[in-house]
Amino acid sequence: MLKPAVKISIMIPIIILLFCFGLILPASAQLNKLKDKIKIPVKAPQVPDLDKLLQEEPPVSTTLTDAVYDIPFLDAFNPQRGAFMIFLPVTAQGAFPLLPGLWEGQFQSYCLKAGTYAPGEGDGYAYAPLKGKQAEIVSSILKNSVFHPEIKQQDIQLLLWAIIARSKLSECSKEMQKTAKVLLTPKEYDRLNSGALGKVPQSVLNAAMQKLPPLARDVLQAEARLREMFLSPVLAPYHEVEKVAVRVGEILPPPDSRDIPWGRWSYDLDGYFVRYFPHGYRITRTQIYYPENFILTTDENGLITAIVDRQGTRLQIIYDQNIAPLYFGGDDQVVGLAFKELILTWSGPGGITSTRSIRDTGWVLAGVPVGGGKPDSTAGPRFADAAARYKFALHHRDEVLELKNKLARINPELKTLSDSAAWSVIFLGNYCEAIRQAILETARVSVNQLDDMYAEFLRLPYRAWMKGLALLANGDFQAEAGDYLPEEYADSLRGRATSGPSKQSSNLLFSFPGAEIFASEVEDIFSEIKKEWNESGQQRLSKARELPKFVWVRRETPKWEKETRPKKLGPSGLPLFEPDKKVAQPGNTGKQRLGQSGRKAGSGNGREAAENTRKMINWFSRGTSAGSFAAGKVLGTTTPYGIPKAVAGYTIGRTVGLWGECIDAISLDPPRSDYTILARPELGTFNPVQPGGKVTRARAEAINGLMAAAVDLTAKLRAARFSVERYSGAVRAGDQEWARRQLENAIRYERESGLSMLAVAGKLEALLRVAQTEGLPDTELTPELIESYRQSLRQTGFSPEELEASRALNLTVAEIEEMKAAILSDEPLEGPASLYQSTKELAVALREFAQMLLALPAI
Repeated sequence: MLKPAVKISIMIPIIILLFCFGLILPASAQLNKLKDKIKIPVKAPQVPDLDKLLQEEPPVSTTLTDAVYDIPFLDAFNPQRGAFMIFLPVTAQGAFPLLPGLWEGQFQSYCLKAGTYAPGEGDGYAYAPLKGKQAEIVSSILKNSVFHPEIKQQDIQLLLWAIIARSKLSECSKEMQKTAKVLLTPKEYDRLNSGALGKVPQSVLNAAMQKLPPLARDVLQAEARLREMFLSPVLAPYHEVEKVAVRVGEILPPPDSRDIPWGRWSYDLDGYFVRYFPHGYRITRTQIYYPENFILTTDENGLITAIVDRQGTRLQIIYDQNIAPLYFGGDDQVVGLAFKELILTWSGPGGITSTRSIRDTGWVLAGVPVGGGKPDSTAGPRFADAAARYKFALHHRDEVLELKNKLARINPELKTLSDSAAWSVIFLGNYCEAIRQAILETARVSVNQLDDMYAEFLRLPYRAWMKGLALLANGDFQAEAGDYLPEEYADSLRGRATSGPSKQSSNLLFSFPGAEIFASEVEDIFSEIKKEWNESGQQRLSKARELPKFVWVRRETPKWEKETRPKKLGPSGLPLFEPDKKVAQPGNTGKQRLGQSGRKAGSGNGREAAENTRKMINWFSRGTSAGSFAAGKVLGTTTPYGIPKAVAGYTIGRTVGLWGECIDAISLDPPRSDYTILARPELGTFNPVQPGGKVTRARAEAINGLMAAAVDLTAKLRAARFSVERYSGAVRAGDQEWARRQLENAIRYERESGLSMLAVAGKLEALLRVAQTEGLPDTELTPELIESYRQSLRQTGFSPEELEASRALNLTVAEIEEMKAAILSDEPLEGPASLYQSTKELAVALREFAQMLLALPAI
């Protein structure tokens, strides 16, 4: 009896199912009943049409036409190395607050244009803003990647290619969806899905490609192929996807390209200059120059006599009064003046001040040309290149004015300024070219082969020019009465000028007001002036000592000492370098445009040098302490360097060990609440070693010299460490002024630590020479020796002598405990097998790291 019941129970759902699909009723009756009661939407799959494919704004749309602020004039400004950006903290937005100076970093970069060729050696790139329908989302991915080092660069690149190809993320692989959900908000994720394309029929794709030039066809085809690969149930290996997105080889520049050489500088609207050096598409070295302050001095004629930066680098210019000026027929606004001597005073990387001069070489075209000028035929050999120099000056004038007009589209204040507001920059540009020519004529090598001294000689005026352009971009040059005009004309304006021409030579700002304000009076005045300027060459020579004078207007505050801060600042009150909002745009449009994140990449960031130095510090410190502890006890070793145990193990070991802790803390920057206090170096003390017994005078002097240098370095590193921690505290509290001051303080003492490191390295080597000369036995550094010291520290803690040495160095209780934890950590220690070899390698590591610190800007 149970079997029929089972059959019935099975048949009931089948009947219901058939009924629902209308299979047991007449079709017409079923449809009539249903259509009156419910409406079943039938939605055919949408096929992307040709208009959407070609007319919709791409996810990333930046093109070469957006790269409008590159500066050909600065191609001669080619510094090899800047300060590493590892010494700058990273904000919560993945950006870097900038202090004035030259910075650089090697960052992960990403292809943002599939189907184009990878960058090769020599390909020039310029700055352009990130634009496009999905620009904000791409920026978010690049920014957030900084805080997710666990995500591989390849996975981020795949996600970006999927976005560029307009793939629907919800239909991509689970791995890609996981990456997207980590780096994007739910809202951003949904937005990408809603704007994605489905599979484009080949017929639509073919019709689209027929309307496009070859390069655009390649891009469209690559994006279509990428969509297919991403929507496949199994994602292809990365190298196969890469083959579709990245073409290998060279391509002739398409018609819409323009010449951008390797290392071209661009002005960034955030107030600094930037240039890119791609290494393939995955790594890009980026240099940034945020102009510092300068003082420019002039003589009574308004001619530049000195350029000085805040590090004390000084270029002095002396003019040759025995060589007649060069006049240009048809252009009364310029004159050629010969140099008698150019003198550079420079404090090099080692802190040693040097001076170099160039005598009886070079000349400057003073003034701003109006065009149509021809050099006087009686000019001497010093002015042999006068025609070419005049042509350069005209081109440079036009370049600066064109850049000013482009900047005026962004900064409306510039629209109210006349062209004369840019004349100070143009005039200084003529000096840049003049000094460049004089250096190359003297050195007789190419720019890239100049030694450090000549290179600094060349860079100083260009850096001052960049400061001037940044001021101009901010609208800080004002048009007033006065002009680049002979003194006779200037005299007629003095009564009308709001501030008269300055005869003072110090702390002047170049501000060249607009003559067009007085255009109605110019013609009459010039009619008299031209009579004199059209005299014969012999008559002019008789007046050679009376040089044309140029009006320079004094400001209440020298503006080239004014900060060129953009209106939009970071949480520290400083301008920000935000890699995720920039695009490196190639001059060759067949090459890939590149996006950047703030994630460090490769070996060009200085991090390896810092890590190597820290490891050598720790090994030397542990070895010295362990060797002193174990002397005569465990392994029968001698006291390191044959000096008292307290000095060898407790003072040297603690001091050197502290350096590594400071370097680590500087990179971690935990916040401190006492951010309104500026740290200063607080020198610790030590008991000097006295000669006597088995300690010679030479050995005592060597160890005391080392300890004095080590204590000095310790104090400066601690001041830098505290400043970085207080910077973080100020940022967290939203105090911009104190954040800026603390960051400046940190950089100041990090740089000073570089000089102290060089001193310590020298003292280490001096002690080693004394020990070897006196035949002192080396100390073997074995794992057993290190472990014996660790075991004692675990059981009994620091000895009274060690604690006394730590307090003498002004260490806090927290720092002492931090040092103990570091010694007892499980971090594997590796290093040379002997103390003497460890000393040599530590000195080398300190020198390498010191050069990085000395590259930091002077504050």
